[in-house]
Amino acid sequence: MTKRAEWTAGEPVGSNEHGLHFTSTASSFLSEHLPGAPIMPDCVHWSADSKLACVTDENIMISTYLNKDLSRFLLHPPFLTRYFLPLPAKHTDYPEPPTLDGIHEDELDAPGTTTCRILNEQARKQSSNPREISLTKGELSMTFTAAVWGPRGSAPNMSCAIATLTSNGQVGVNYPSALDLQWKEVVSVSKHLKRHVAANDWSSTDATTTADLLFAVPLPRFPVQYRSKASVGRASDAKRQKVSAAFVEASDLVSVTSLAWSTATHDASSGRNVSYLVLCGKVLTTVWRFVHDMRSSDVSRLEDAPISTGVTRQYGWPTCCTWMHMETNAFAMGTSSGNVLLMRLTVHSKGGGATMAVERVMKTPQMQPVYAVQYSLTSVCVGGGSSITVWPVGNDDDAADPRTWVAHAKNISSLELNHCDDGHMLFSSSSDGCVKCWNIRTGDQIPIDYLPVNNYPIYGLALSPNAVQLAVGYVCPPAAKPSRITQADTTYARLSSGLECFAAPNARNATLLANSLESHSSIESLGDILSYCHANLTSFNAKMAEARAWIADEKADAINDVVPLHEEFCAILESKFNDQCTAAEDPDHISPMYLQVAYQVVSNMPTPNQHANVARLQKKIMAFWCDYMLRAATKQFSGQRTRQTSLPFLLMADFLSLVASPLSVEHLALLNATYMAYGTPADKTRDLTANPTPPVRETCSLCSAPIPLTENVLEPVCDNGHALERCSRTLRVIDSVAAMWKCTVCEAFAHGDEHDEGADNESAPVLVCRLCGSYCQRVEY
Repeated sequence: MTKRAEWTAGEPVGSNEHGLHFTSTASSFLSEHLPGAPIMPDCVHWSADSKLACVTDENIMISTYLNKDLSRFLLHPPFLTRYFLPLPAKHTDYPEPPTLDGIHEDELDAPGTTTCRILNEQARKQSSNPREISLTKGELSMTFTAAVWGPRGSAPNMSCAIATLTSNGQVGVNYPSALDLQWKEVVSVSKHLKRHVAANDWSSTDATTTADLLFAVPLPRFPVQYRSKASVGRASDAKRQKVSAAFVEASDLVSVTSLAWSTATHDASSGRNVSYLVLCGKVLTTVWRFVHDMRSSDVSRLEDAPISTGVTRQYGWPTCCTWMHMETNAFAMGTSSGNVLLMRLTVHSKGGGATMAVERVMKTPQMQPVYAVQYSLTSVCVGGGSSITVWPVGNDDDAADPRTWVAHAKNISSLELNHCDDGHMLFSSSSDGCVKCWNIRTGDQIPIDYLPVNNYPIYGLALSPNAVQLAVGYVCPPAAKPSRITQADTTYARLSSGLECFAAPNARNATLLANSLESHSSIESLGDILSYCHANLTSFNAKMAEARAWIADEKADAINDVVPLHEEFCAILESKFNDQCTAAEDPDHISPMYLQVAYQVVSNMPTPNQHANVARLQKKIMAFWCDYMLRAATKQFSGQRTRQTSLPFLLMADFLSLVASPLSVEHLALLNATYMAYGTPADKTRDLTANPTPPVRETCSLCSAPIPLTENVLEPVCDNGHALERCSRTLRVIDSVAAMWKCTVCEAFAHGDEHDEGADNESAPVLVCRLCGSYCQRVEY
């Protein structure tokens, strides 16, 4: 029986029953030090395709796990690639502040002060010295403040787009390149918003005029020494107030302070998948429809005008917003006044418009600004100040009292619900440097001893798609005190940021990790699981090498009994698949998901027995699909066939006769039925028990040599040695590369005319790899 190395915190190197014990600190398994610093809370986000984004003032770092396409250009591609998304070009069509007639700008400085010009983007220093990097700062007139990922299919090749928000209200949608190494802004949503504001009359939304608006506008009062001038009197002050108020209103109408992107849903009117992007501003809240057409194109599918607009200025400035989990018709918005708005979006079937309504307004107990909100079908979790408040929602729970408790010593920056664990586990982070876990049903803290405690101020927290990793973003103080001689006072914001990834509670051992997949019906992405297993394997190999250096020779066998996390994890998954096959009454209800997950993990972990395990799992998965397709084909046989339609089923039957030896009674009957329906006269008279070797059915397109079918079915080689590719769906040899599909994870190929059932051919169909369960990318030459 094999044993897995357990990593525990704070335990000295000791001995177990075999005289061997591996230890390590229970800290992060991945860390990054970034030159910029986050401006607003909630600066860390996971995408549905397992990309990790960390928002800082200067850029957005996007980490991509398992970029297999790099293998085309690099002999040893990295397991983790990073790209820094730069600030977009600054728009010049924003409302300009009014000028002061007759008063020079320099004369408005208060006595004893000096106007300093902050270092701009072009003057930024680049250095490998952390002390120097921490002293640089980008252009303070525009910084990144937020980012949000779109759902699967919002970018080409079923990847995820990212929407970014800057401090001056610029919102842009960015697409990745085919290699995920470059990102390109394809649409400026804020420009569409400005056109929408300019095309409508918003006079009914004006704020109530106060006695003195000067406190609310970014203009200084007239200095006392100028008030005696004839040109500066009551009439001039009144005119100045009116001009300033008009400027503030024009700026507030186009402002955006928070944004959120919904999951995808099917739109019956267009027949395509759509998602919704909500922009929350100081005055208006707008919802924009985003059409998913899956084509490999850099053209944006964002509609030019919002489908719904609401006025929410009376509730305060929006500070955060989120869509209800797995829903597209409800979202929650937190404001600076301590209000939490539950908004309902009703999309009309005719006309394509929608109606937005405020269903419920909830107030935090201390009326603190809300910087974190999580919205599920059963609860709304809100972080206001240092407290967490949970409101039950639903038909019977709307009138229930909320549950509130003090969670941190300082303000809460992020909340994250673990939806993979029936939604009752809530993670919270705060500027006190702590990450805590809570049971929202009781308000009790769930003790997890390896999470950060009293660390640097934390500004972001995100749980990976499969609830395996917990990413934490924090602010680091300056590396050194400023030098008054060389740096003056303009470098006051010399902060940097850090990013760390911790294991989530259900990833602490292989059994919990395997059990967490039971609620999955398909595989969206396994990037978080793969990167975690890869980090564990790296640590495991280092500790094994250290152990071999000091362990006695007579105890060396104990090392061989210890296995890394991913090996035990894959063994459990195979056992779950076998149990599923045994317990299933109908074979059509069996899913190969467990095998597909194991195949992805094994094929990406560099171990000595990797090739043998990959070949074994590949053969098992392909045998499953051949059996599944043949049973479906024999039920739907129409009596009309051609070589093009018959060849895939004959190849599948041939492959089953190779790998399912000895043939069971069920398989023998299935193969005979297939050969009788689709085979040649020789196939119909063939004795499978006496002659299991399949005949040659295809020839090489390069030399016309026969291509035998072997157990290594996806890597055919003709008799003259030409290496070819087989379609992972039909097993036919791919003889044309004009257009084909390629899996983004396992790199299996499929013919270009293949598509999943129910896919829309006009918008380029979606194809899921049958070998590993990931999405395929359409490749055209």
